[in-house]
Amino acid sequence: MAAGSGSESSKPCLYRPVKEAPTSASCRPHQIPGAELPDGGYSEDFVQAVDNKYRCEHCQRVLRNAKQTECGHRFCESCLNALLRVPGQFCPADQQPLDNTEAHLNSCPFQTIQCSRCPEMVQRQELSDHLMFKCKRQAAQCRHCQKEMTVAELKVSELESEIQEKHSALQKLAGQIPKMEKEMSLTNQSVNRSEIKLNQSQNIRITINYPWLLISESVGQQVTQHDNLLSVHEVRLAEIDLRFQLLETASYNGRLIWKIRDYARRKQEAVSGKTLSLYSQPFYSSSFGYKMCARVYLNGDGMGKGTHLSLFFVVMRGEYDPLLPWPFKQKVTLTLLDQGLAKAHVSDTFKPDPNSSSFRRPQSEMNVASGCPLFVTQTVLENEMHHYIKDDTIFIKVTVDVSDFLEL
Repeated sequence: MAAGSGSESSKPCLYRPVKEAPTSASCRPHQIPGAELPDGGYSEDFVQAVDNKYRCEHCQRVLRNAKQTECGHRFCESCLNALLRVPGQFCPADQQPLDNTEAHLNSCPFQTIQCSRCPEMVQRQELSDHLMFKCKRQAAQCRHCQKEMTVAELKVSELESEIQEKHSALQKLAGQIPKMEKEMSLTNQSVNRSEIKLNQSQNIRITINYPWLLISESVGQQVTQHDNLLSVHEVRLAEIDLRFQLLETASYNGRLIWKIRDYARRKQEAVSGKTLSLYSQPFYSSSFGYKMCARVYLNGDGMGKGTHLSLFFVVMRGEYDPLLPWPFKQKVTLTLLDQGLAKAHVSDTFKPDPNSSSFRRPQSEMNVASGCPLFVTQTVLENEMHHYIKDDTIFIKVTVDVSDFLEL
């Protein structure tokens, strides 16, 4: 990084590497018998004097990864580890044992000790909380008779009182059962008499209405049959109407002009996930050529989801596929038409990959779509300065190069 200008560049450097090893006796490390001299602290020479409290008690260098012992003195991490590998070592500063585990445990807050009132084992730091709130032998006073007892005895006494109250309530309910059984018996008898009268009334009504029931059933069956026939006819008419529409809009010269109305509504349906993509009507390379269509994602697909309009080309299964050369090799151009005077159309052209399954002979209704997930950004498409959207309608053009295609 280039050096800055101003006051920062005039500050003296507080650190420089040592040019030769120090020879002063005060900088030599203490050599303890049986312990190898480790890497130790920083051996560099500092411009300003370093206080002794920042030097290791073992190597006498400036501390590296400082560690503090129980006696309060500081060592480099590597120096302390080297000392502790040799049993029976003492601190060079005050000759205190370096491995004083027993003394530490006598004051360690995490050491487990036994409660002075009960046999439960708790950590030393939690003993006061245990004695005040959790110990089962903690002294307590009954709120009714003011008798002194332990918490466990008090809980047992309260449970016994609660059980006695519930037992008394159950006895009262048991005394009411015979009365309720008698009332239920009288109610059942009344219900049975009402059911007998109701059955008699229904038998009389059936006898009177039986002929009319037969006639209404016959008429109902005939109406149902006519409704079913009408439904079948409506479906067939719809199929015929759709076929005529496709024939009227289909082209046989390798070119498609696709008009997409209600852009705002269809875009919102794509954003909400209701209708992610739209298919165009089929078009053909010739009267007996390839059958194709376009597929558009108004809210984008894959890498373009949420930011682009994604446009794809689809090869469909056609009636004359056995006579056509495969894989499909014709050049394809996808275009978003500008409806304004500038005619700043957005186009993308690609040559099919012969190894892609998208351009092999279709084995199902249509192959996997292939095209441009990042065809045009939504900000460009919806910008009012352009005229790609007009009267809530967009136009997409697909052109298949059939100049080198041999007509059957």
